[in-house]
Amino acid sequence: RELALVRAKRELTPLHVAADTGQLEVIELLLRALGFESAGAADDTAATGGDGGAPGRLALPRMQDDTTPLHHAAHHGHAAICAVLLRACGPGSAEVAAAPDGATALHKAVMSRAFSAVVALLSGGADVRATTKNGSSALHLAAWVGAADIARELLRAGADVDAHMEDGDTPLHQAVFRDSADCVVALLSAGCAVDATKLDGDTPLHLCAINRHVSVAQRASMAQRLVAAGARADIRNATGLTAEETARGHNEPLSAEAIRNALAARSAQPAPQADPAPQAGSST
Repeated sequence: RELALVRAKRELTPLHVAADTGQLEVIELLLRALGFESAGAADDTAATGGDGGAPGRLALPRMQDDTTPLHHAAHHGHAAICAVLLRACGPGSAEVAAAPDGATALHKAVMSRAFSAVVALLSGGADVRATTKNGSSALHLAAWVGAADIARELLRAGADVDAHMEDGDTPLHQAVFRDSADCVVALLSAGCAVDATKLDGDTPLHLCAINRHVSVAQRASMAQRLVAAGARADIRNATGLTAEETARGHNEPLSAEAIRNALAARSAQPAPQADPAPQAGSST
C-alpha cells in the first residue's frame, strides 16, 4: 500500500503514471494494493488521501494541479482505465475539478477528442452538464474542437444544447466560430436556439460575418446554413448592428454579400403548402 502511494515531483503517484501510459494491469494491481477488488470496494475510504471518494469507495490522489489519475486516463483516451477507476472510486471521482481551469475528466476527454473515454465516463456516471470555471460545458468543448460524434453522444446523455458560458457563448457560437459544420448540424438537429445572443448581443450569424479564421467561401457556406435554419438577420447586437452591418463595419463586404445572398435564397423558397381541408362528408 505504501508503494502505491509514493509521491514524486508535483505529487505524481504511481496511479497517475499508469493512467498516463495506459497500463491497465498496473492500475488494477495498484488498486488491489489499496484494498479495492473488482467484486467490491475497500472499507478504508481514506486510503489514498485524495478526493472524489464516497462511503465504501477509494478516493483518488491529486497532484499539485489537482488532477487525479482519472483526469490523466481521460486526457489520453484510455477508456478501460477510466471504467476501472470509476468502478473503484464511484462517479463522484469524475466530478473532481482540476486547477487552474476547473476541468473534470469528461472535459479532458472531450478536448482530446477521445470518444471511447467520453462514453466510458458517461456510462460511469460523469455529469454531462458540469462546467469549467468559465462556464464551458463538455458540449461547448466538443463544438470548439469540432468533435461532432462526441457532441451527439453528449446530447444523447442530456447535455444542455443552449448552455451559456460566462461571456454568453452557446455551443452553437463555438461551433460557428470554429467553422465546424458537422457540429453545427448536430446542434441544429437537437433544436438549439439559432439566434442565441452573447452578452455583447452577438448571435452566431454575427460571429459568422466577421470570422477571419476561415475563408470567405466558408463564411458564406456557414451563413447559408444558419439562415436556412431560420437565423434572423435583423437582430442588433449591443452596438446596434445587425450581422450584415457588422460585416461591413469590419471591412468584410463579401461576408455582408453572403448574408444577403443567403436571405435572398431563403425568401425564394416556396412557402409550405397547407394540407387541403377535408371535403364535406368525407371520412377522416
